[in-house]
Amino acid sequence: MLACKYGQLKTVKSLAESPRVITVESELLLGDEDPEIEEVHLCRGYLTEITGEKDAEGRLVLAGRIEVHLVYRAKATETGVAEYGVVWQGEKSIPFTAGIELPEAMEIGGWQAEIAKSSLEPGPERTARYKGEIAIHLQARQEKEIPVVTELAVENGVKTVTERVVVEEVITVLEGSRELSNQFSLAHPRVPLARVIDCRVRPLAVRTEITPGRVRVDGHLETVLLYVGRNEDGEETEVEVARWHEKNGGAVPFQFVFEEPRALPEQTARTEVQVKSVAIHSPHAESCNLQAVLAARVELVEPRRTEMVVDVTAGKEGIIDLDRGEYQIEETVGEIEKDFRLEKVLSLPAGALPLGRILLVDNSPPQTLDTQVEADRVFFEGECRVAVLYSAEHGEIEELEDLSPQIAAVSWDEEHAGTVRFAEFLEMPGVAPGMAARVTLEDRGSTAELVDERTIKVNLAFRARAVVSEERTLALVRDCALVPIPEKPRTGILFYLVQPGDTLWSIARRYQTTMEALCRANNLSGSGAEVQPGRKLLIPKTPLTG
Repeated sequence: MLACKYGQLKTVKSLAESPRVITVESELLLGDEDPEIEEVHLCRGYLTEITGEKDAEGRLVLAGRIEVHLVYRAKATETGVAEYGVVWQGEKSIPFTAGIELPEAMEIGGWQAEIAKSSLEPGPERTARYKGEIAIHLQARQEKEIPVVTELAVENGVKTVTERVVVEEVITVLEGSRELSNQFSLAHPRVPLARVIDCRVRPLAVRTEITPGRVRVDGHLETVLLYVGRNEDGEETEVEVARWHEKNGGAVPFQFVFEEPRALPEQTARTEVQVKSVAIHSPHAESCNLQAVLAARVELVEPRRTEMVVDVTAGKEGIIDLDRGEYQIEETVGEIEKDFRLEKVLSLPAGALPLGRILLVDNSPPQTLDTQVEADRVFFEGECRVAVLYSAEHGEIEELEDLSPQIAAVSWDEEHAGTVRFAEFLEMPGVAPGMAARVTLEDRGSTAELVDERTIKVNLAFRARAVVSEERTLALVRDCALVPIPEKPRTGILFYLVQPGDTLWSIARRYQTTMEALCRANNLSGSGAEVQPGRKLLIPKTPLTG
């Protein structure tokens, strides 16, 4: 006798889906205290909130708000510095709704959204026109549950062949947000503050610790303040920059703690921390207060190893009848992540003012353009947009009364000097051509330094994570039976009329034969589709020949 232990193999096949892009346009109104816009320097959007629900038509309906930060040169003002900043947040932020079509014949395991692009143009009568693009990344997949035999209790002479498959399973997705506040000093040697132009914060050094029942995410915020300085008489001087980071002890720590009963140390955490909103206020000239909202998303993944029976052979005492099924399974080969630091030398486009001092470096989230699996490594290409705000170098002839250097901005993007592209490798022993890789990139900060008046060197830091999988075709045993060899063939001719619910397997079990013998005796292909109610089947006289 054979005793089978049955199980279910849950398989997930990831499907490549290009990000869906939502375009958001809105008219924004300048406040009474904001001078009119002469030229836009920088524009950045934050996705403060977004929700999504699937409607009756199968679309994903999204709703949310975008917080907009603008740095610009004002038209004629009474002050000495023409640079200003405006923030539209809270009730003044931009509401939006949109719907996207979901791919057919597949499940959506989740989705993530990020602002891919923001721009702003001056409008009439103290208005500005915002245009942004939101990238929606769908986690499209096909899920199946396959009945398999995982173990056999066998008699002497019966041998089994097993195959181990590693399938990635998402245990859960944890999401949370928190507010963060901190006070920074602008005391000497920093220049006192007259007014704030804008602020940038970036979560860095993000790390995740998993313990039984708990997930903790730690990191710190790097803060850059762009402001107008003042002299002893309270008069505006020029645009200044203050930076608080880990090296000068000004980084602001943050932490998320998730209580999750299913969390285990052997799981893998895929963590992302985003800035949802940021504001900075100055109570007086030598200090400023930061308020930021962060959101964390942690995907807990566990590689499940399942051992399955793929073949059974018997000795001389009987015949093994196997109910097999051929399945395509996406097996996880491995996962790796690595931090990269890239140096790119960029030249100013023709017509741009010469560089004097770099004030602020901004970059879009890095995006993967292409991936290829080679022998023992994964190759990927990516790109990001870079913008630099700087004070221009004074020319030989300059008005003496113009004490404030001119501020300018330049962008390397699709519309101007072209995006910043890069290519790298991840060493992964054991991977080979023909396998598939999913590479995601996480921004880890950017800096820039002056080379000469028309050239800068940009340092980009990012973390690359590659998940490599291989699609395998396996003939898995769904059921197994030991058929004794009869002493002599069955006499006479026996037919069976197929009843509703019958299968080749159930008929073979009833008459102590094999599916293969049934197929030979009745010229069947073995697919099972030919076994329909009302069909007459010839029962073979012996399972050996059919």
